[in-house]
Amino acid sequence: MERNDPRALQLEERLNSLSARISELERRIAALERNLTPSKPSGQQPAQPAQPQPKTGTGHSYLSRAISLAKRDYDRKYK
Repeated sequence: MERNDPRALQLEERLNSLSARISELERRIAALERNLTPSKPSGQQPAQPAQPQPKTGTGHSYLSRAISLAKRDYDRKYK
């Protein structure tokens, strides 16, 4: 491809854009790595896992039945 070919210019522009984005991402990663908290010393015990939340609300059997009936009525009316 020639240097002045529109396709070559477009590809070069994309390449430059990607290069700039990679540089920006590398800068952001470096900043995040600097802000990471240091790991806990081995003497500390790990945090207790969260207790499971009790299930609340009602089952979905009523909702499933209502949807099934609505679908059946729709099928009867429009098909």
